[in-house]
This record gives sequence, C-alpha cells and structure tokens, in this order.
Amino acid sequence: MDPKLLALLIERARSARDDAVKVATQARRDVETAANTLNTLTEYREQSLERGPVRSGQAVGTEQLRIAGQFDARLISAISQQTGQHERSGQLADQRQAELRETQRRLKAFEALAERRALRESLKQGRRDQRTMDAFASDQMARRKADEGTP
Repeated sequence: MDPKLLALLIERARSARDDAVKVATQARRDVETAANTLNTLTEYREQSLERGPVRSGQAVGTEQLRIAGQFDARLISAISQQTGQHERSGQLADQRQAELRETQRRLKAFEALAERRALRESLKQGRRDQRTMDAFASDQMARRKADEGTP
C-alpha cells in the first residue's frame, strides 16, 4: 500500500475515533443527566407522598385530595416519561460506545499495517546495508590481496 495513502487513512481513522470519543462522552453525560432528573422526580414524589394530605392526619377536603391526586398523577407521568428517556439515552450511549470501539479497531488495524510496512522496510534496508558492507569488505580484502601480491 502506498505510504501516503496509508498515512491519510490513519489520520482519517484518528479523526473519526476522536469524533466518536466526543459523541460517546456526550451520550454518557446525557445518561447521567437523565438519571439525575429521574432521581429528582422520584424524590419529589416521595416527598409529596410524605407530606400529602392523607398522611398529615388532619381533616382534608375533597378539593385538597383532588389536587394532591392530580399532582401525584403528573409526577407519576413525568417519572414514566423520564424512565423512558433514561432507557433510550442508555441504549444510545451503548450504541455510541460500540461505534467508538469499532473506530478504535479500524485505527489499530491501519496502525498495525503501518508498523508491518515500516518493519518490512527496515528489514529491506538492513539487508541492503549488509550487502553494501559485504561488498565493501570484499573489495577491501581484494585490495589487500592485490597489495600483498605486488612487490
């Protein structure tokens, strides 16, 4: 493979990996935000139930019960919606993480190709250097013999 093309592929794979890291990180943040919102809503509902008109032990009118029931129903609806949002954001985060692993795998594959290519080039250069040194030593030996043979 052309070294310039391989370098370009590696650079693009690194860029894709970096983008995937950003997206995966944001997806994880979204999961945390959804979880925090869900926890807050759940705490509100628990507090609402603890302070509710039925628990207070005082006489309550039907209007108070109706309002408390509507508020509780809205909280339950919000908790249900937020639970769905949390699950969807978790699935999306898992998908983004899988995409990140795939981009990292591609990058490692290209880098492995580059390393093998560099190793092959290094071995070729080593053999060329060895041949050059062998030729030089052979020439030196021939000159010594020629110098020794001449009176």
